[in-house]
Amino acid sequence: MVITCLDKMVRNAKDQMRFLLYKKEIRMVLEAALKLKDDELKEKAVEIVHRMGSMGLIEFRELIQ
Repeated sequence: MVITCLDKMVRNAKDQMRFLLYKKEIRMVLEAALKLKDDELKEKAVEIVHRMGSMGLIEFRELIQ
């Protein structure tokens, strides 16, 4: 699943710069995951949003508020 790949990318990121170019695509992936009926994938999406927020990428936080 794409959300699993995004999770691995975020976990292994050294800095936030690589995500700045793909904000639109990341938002699309997170939005899609949060709409799924699969609670495990939803939780993974929430964790990604939190992890990205800790990296200073706070523009995704409204997705989980």
